[in-house]
Amino acid sequence: LNLVVAVILESFSSLGSQDPDLVSSSDVDQFKEVWAAFDPDADNHIHTSMLPDLMLALPPPLGIKGVKSDPSAAKRFATKRIFKLKLHFGSVHILEP
Repeated sequence: LNLVVAVILESFSSLGSQDPDLVSSSDVDQFKEVWAAFDPDADNHIHTSMLPDLMLALPPPLGIKGVKSDPSAAKRFATKRIFKLKLHFGSVHILEP
């Protein structure tokens, strides 16, 4: 999963430079800032149970902040998206691109 997150972030960075409507470098920077709020120890790990809240804290295209007006519906939506991921060991690790 560590490699997957790194590849996704690198791909977003690369695609963002080719097509600014996808993901910009400021989107990636904002992701890193929001991640840091969920990772106060700065060990680059968060528990998988925090992923829905991470998605809710990030605006599109990397999150869903502001997409759904009902907070409980937004949380359910984020949780459903995360259950589609194959997660191991109960945590998610981010690698700096």
